[in-house]
Amino acid sequence: MFRDSGPIDDAASTATTSAPVTTTSDATATTSAPVTTTSDATATTTSQTSANTLSGFVGVDGTRFVVDGQTYRFVGANLWQGMNLGIEGENGDRARLEAELDRLQDLGVTNLRVMAASEGPDTEPYRMVPALMIEPGEYNEAVSDGLDYLLAQIAARGMHAVMELNNFWHWSGGMAQYVSWFEGSQIPYPGNWSRFIAYSAGFYACDECQAWYHDHITTVVERVNSYTGLAYRDDPTDLLLGVGQRAAALPERVGR
Repeated sequence: MFRDSGPIDDAASTATTSAPVTTTSDATATTSAPVTTTSDATATTTSQTSANTLSGFVGVDGTRFVVDGQTYRFVGANLWQGMNLGIEGENGDRARLEAELDRLQDLGVTNLRVMAASEGPDTEPYRMVPALMIEPGEYNEAVSDGLDYLLAQIAARGMHAVMELNNFWHWSGGMAQYVSWFEGSQIPYPGNWSRFIAYSAGFYACDECQAWYHDHITTVVERVNSYTGLAYRDDPTDLLLGVGQRAAALPERVGR
């Protein structure tokens, strides 16, 4: 599941070591500055956002998350390993995945942050293996099927998923791997964090990297789940798409 070449310091690993944190849209409303509607057009846009949300999907009404007109509150946790656990056969562990989902459900967790991206090659250290994307545009179908299975199991328990589509850090390949593909260079893995962060931030100034990433987003949202028959974009299980796990930038690297 994870190629262990040293310690990994990442928030995604905390799901099994820390209690889940309860978050609510009401809490957000009380901690953020009040929003003043300055025009009828603004008010109309807000109400239409809620009214136009498809049945079963999480939508937004002002400062609230809503599902079918009702406030949506959730308890969230990380399950970064879920996609790989969902792989059928020796590279996965579906029994463990189902047991972990059942345990999380028993704890009251209703929203899971999962990876919907990982980049190869599998020979690199500090990686989730096998990777979903072997090289730009080439996918390991067994891992794609593992993601299908994960989302189907999440849906069967009435949960929602936040799917991460990229990673600034190294443990899934992420932005650094995109840069490595483009430059043909070796990733300077952590040890010297400043050097690694500067390398990974090169993703932002790489047009080809951006194009590969946009293609990945399209591949994910248009994929049809082999277990539910739903395209990901049509599946209310998918609460949000995360565009960059731990995204950061260094101005001197990106030319700003």
